[in-house]
Amino acid sequence: MSLLEYLKEEYAAYTVKRYYQEIAKYKSYYSRAEEASYSMVLNYLGELRKEGKNVRLALFSIKAYYDYLVIENKRKDHPARSIKLRDRRVREIQLQELFKEEELLKLF
Repeated sequence: MSLLEYLKEEYAAYTVKRYYQEIAKYKSYYSRAEEASYSMVLNYLGELRKEGKNVRLALFSIKAYYDYLVIENKRKDHPARSIKLRDRRVREIQLQELFKEEELLKLF
């Protein structure tokens, strides 16, 4: 099974496209990406962060890539499995949907 076939089985069409593009970028950054170590993956993500790129998308794509390699027995380990981002997502608060103090008091 090819990487693209694997992605199509596991993810929605839009996600497949984005992941495949990100994996291609990763593989062009590391010509031997199949053999990359945990520290190499971290280094790549660090470079993306410095450039202001979407690190979250890159990490999820790289994890999917190594999932594929493990399933296909091209790797025994998964160098990105334990990597988690600790960045907080910025989520805007929609003020128009919040209750006023008087409305909250009426509820209780």
